[in-house]
Amino acid sequence: MADQHRPPGPTGRPDPRTAGPVSSARTLLVDLGTTWIKSAVAAGGVIEPRHPLPASGLVESRADDEATWSAAAVRHTVSALIARETEAPEPIGALRLSTHMRGFAIEDGDLPLRYLTWQAGHASRPVRGTTPFDDLVVRIPPATMARTGTRLRPDSPLANAYALTRAAGRPPRGRFHTLGSLVLDQLSGEHVTHVTCAAATGLYDLVAARWSEDLIGYAGLSGLAFPRVVHDLMPIGSCRRTGVTLHPDLGDNQAAVAGAGVTDPTGIVVAAGTAGLVSRPAREPIPPARAELRPHLDGLYLRVVSGLPPGRTVGADSGERSARRFAAAVDLLNTGRDAARLVVTGGAARRRPAFRQTLQRLTGVPVQHDPAHDHAILGLARLADPGAVPAAAPTGDRAPEAGHA
Repeated sequence: MADQHRPPGPTGRPDPRTAGPVSSARTLLVDLGTTWIKSAVAAGGVIEPRHPLPASGLVESRADDEATWSAAAVRHTVSALIARETEAPEPIGALRLSTHMRGFAIEDGDLPLRYLTWQAGHASRPVRGTTPFDDLVVRIPPATMARTGTRLRPDSPLANAYALTRAAGRPPRGRFHTLGSLVLDQLSGEHVTHVTCAAATGLYDLVAARWSEDLIGYAGLSGLAFPRVVHDLMPIGSCRRTGVTLHPDLGDNQAAVAGAGVTDPTGIVVAAGTAGLVSRPAREPIPPARAELRPHLDGLYLRVVSGLPPGRTVGADSGERSARRFAAAVDLLNTGRDAARLVVTGGAARRRPAFRQTLQRLTGVPVQHDPAHDHAILGLARLADPGAVPAAAPTGDRAPEAGHA
């Protein structure tokens, strides 16, 4: 039976029925980003950051690009973070995880298990004059794709997995993984993923609240077992080696919106970091034109405009063309002119006040700048303890502020 979304909590704050129990135990927070692996420990209302690790250390040594990661390296990295914190004088008791989205891994017999990030690009590579993505555009009915809440994208697991299957000349037999299920399966033996990550594959039917057999068939993946999808953040099990309680993986976009403190439809989050996007919570699963609909927390959805300029572009833009693009995206999500605030995140907004000023002038919505360094980590911390606040960042290596695709 398909799981259903729970109704939103009455206050807009994290609902313990869906966010999972607030824990007095020390909780390890891990954000698996495309560029950096960030971690922290939440304890006693304080977030203690740890040094970030470059994701380049996960790249498969035999791959010809940095978008293909070794699944073993991913799993080892998270296991090592858990081991370090369980062996500390004050050991952790739980793990909360957020991940970048639109990546995947396929277990297929004795073939090496690799994880492909959204940057892999296999679906966009021409084969005999056409790309696998072009093929899917012709084959998949728009009405079928619309049930996923997103458009057909060349950087989606749907498209890239189809490209690999077409190149192999045979369908794979085994199991399909999101980044989160890849980690949780190794830690607990549970083949499970959160709906925020399932929906980002392009293979999940939001209307029916289950994996789409039609889209899985179009991708040539019908021979695979897909992870069980959960719709809340209650523990899914425990780590077999350490006994640490494991919560489901959460999409980094959703975690970052929670970290920005936007918990209801009156707020809009403008993220100008590694990726540029605008997100607004919604109570109804109705996507606006030219935007995506993504599942969120507490029975809410996110209306999202992605593909906007990243932080490095915003920071270098003296003419504020980037601010105008973000303002147009805000307008797409604010057709009723009922938004009460824009929360702007990312280092580029801090370095260029004119970006914020132009946004407010063009949209007419009051702008707030949230200077927190990593909103995905902050969002995970607030799910563990709503009163959590960041401690001082460690000296030395510091990852740049991240945007979330």
